[in-house]
Amino acid sequence: MASERAFICGNSKYYVVEYRGTFIVQRQNWLGRSFITYSRSLAEAIARIEADARCWQIRAA
Repeated sequence: MASERAFICGNSKYYVVEYRGTFIVQRQNWLGRSFITYSRSLAEAIARIEADARCWQIRAA
């Protein structure tokens, strides 16, 4: 079963879905969710969110 976490960075909302040991990073926009990247850990997923949003103040939603 997949677990999901939501984060806000800048003006964007991101979702990190853990599925079978892999983290999938997605960005929410008005059309739906867009795939960003895969990562091996939650820390790496958060770093990818910060790089994509060009923001360093990430918070849980």
